[in-house]
Amino acid sequence: MISNTYDLKEFLEAIVDGNYQDILEIAEQEHSDAESRPYSLKGNIRYAQMLNNFIFFLQHGMRPEVVSDQEFALYLPICEALVKKKQLSQSVLALFKK
Repeated sequence: MISNTYDLKEFLEAIVDGNYQDILEIAEQEHSDAESRPYSLKGNIRYAQMLNNFIFFLQHGMRPEVVSDQEFALYLPICEALVKKKQLSQSVLALFKK
């Protein structure tokens, strides 16, 4: 696992330089790893949910309804990097403006 502390920000910062496909695959693996950990470990269930929300966002380009503003803001650096690499549409950045 990239974030043994179940910290979404730490995870996203670690993968921000990847390309779209790598980011998606790493996020899916991190999600799988988090779900396979014992439920008694504090934070792993919520972390797995946050990763699932991030994966949904990448795959569909839509903000999941259950994602808080604070959590959603963590996605911005990844989106900006992918837009810069022309691997994500510029229009996705409008989702971050209120």
